[in-house]
Amino acid sequence: MIKKLLLLCAPIKTRSGYGNHARDVFHALYMTDKYEMQVLDVPWGDCPRNALDENNKNDKLIIDSILTDNVLHRQPDIYIDLRIPNEFETYGKINIGFTAGIETNAVSVKWIDGCNKMDLNIVPSHHSK
Repeated sequence: MIKKLLLLCAPIKTRSGYGNHARDVFHALYMTDKYEMQVLDVPWGDCPRNALDENNKNDKLIIDSILTDNVLHRQPDIYIDLRIPNEFETYGKINIGFTAGIETNAVSVKWIDGCNKMDLNIVPSHHSK
């Protein structure tokens, strides 16, 4: 049986809140054993990109799933973009946006446009929603 291809785009190597969240999401999905997991690692500002340790078995799972040439050989069945909404892309048959959202009472139109591109958005609070 061929597993569904899941591509996670996130700053997974960074020492940031988004990096921590990405690693948690990766491991939660990996443990289901339902997906062929691939990761598109992206930068997150000037955050250090040294959060993964090749000697740690959990980190090694992520390292081995990172696309080294940024080339996919087929369209992802599920694409998860874990960044801020104005950076969201839609590469998958199903596209899911994960974001921390906003810490203000107003939001950029570019953020709304980014969220509207996705099939599903996941945020941590009613305020962000």
